Formats: sequence, C-alpha cells, structure tokens
Amino acid sequence: MKFKINDDDAVNDPYLKKFMNIYENIAAKDHFNISHIQSTELFKYSKDMIIVKPVNKGEDFICTFCGTHIGNIYGMDITGKHITETNPEQPSKLIIDLLNETLNKNDFIYLSTCISREGFREIEWHQVMIPFWRTDEIREVLCLISTEITKDYSPLLKAL
Repeated sequence: MKFKINDDDAVNDPYLKKFMNIYENIAAKDHFNISHIQSTELFKYSKDMIIVKPVNKGEDFICTFCGTHIGNIYGMDITGKHITETNPEQPSKLIIDLLNETLNKNDFIYLSTCISREGFREIEWHQVMIPFWRTDEIREVLCLISTEITKDYSPLLKAL
C-alpha cells in the first residue's frame, strides 16, 4: 500500500473540501470538539469518520468511533480496535506517526492511497486527519474519509 501525504488529490477532494470549509469556520472561533461533530451541520459526515485516541503514550491509537460506511469498507466495525490490529505492520507505523504529528503540531494532514478489498475491488481513499478535543483534557484525532470504487470486478465474479 503506497501513501501520498498532503497531495493535491486529497486536498482538492470536493467532499473533504466542503467539510474543511465548515471546520475552518469553527476552528477560527473555538477548539474543534465533540459538540461540533455532533452538530446538524457536521453529523451528516459521521458515516465517513473514524475517531482515534492515543494509547501507550502514542505508540498506538484506538478507534473510539467508526462510521458505518468506513466499517463496510473494512468489513467490520473497528470501534475498540487498535491501529496495529486493523492495518498491516508497515502502514500502521506510518499512520501512527501521522496521527501523532497531527496532535503534536495541532494541525491537519491529508493522506491518499488506493486499497484493494477482497482481491476484486479497488478503492481510492482520501482522508484528512484533524486534531480535536473530546474534553478539556482529552485530545483525539478525527479522520474524515472520502472513498470511490475505481475498479469493481465483483459482478464478473458473481456471473462465473
């Protein structure tokens, strides 16, 4: 799996751009927090969100929320699972490093990749990682993900 960090495809993804415009309006006035995510304006994005918090001083992250669309792509709800449980070793390390960077720099990071599922479907995956406050003391990272199936051979396989 090859990742592109802060590449134009993710930065210019229309779905992510729309969300980021709302985010930037909020962040200009306040710490981005859970109440903002639960607002009517942003709740519609929840199906495409993953929220993670650091564990073991940032050596890993645990998923505290997995949107339904993302769960369908993973083939399971990853809420309660660690990054190291849901990704191969090499991508896990990079993802953990980027999540820590998001929190340490208090800034967002874009990420793109193409993933293959079930050996017959390719999904273009763009995401933005955003630091936010669960409470005054607990910081987490919200990942908003935009996906598009770019190749789907499943109808051909079903016909065989």
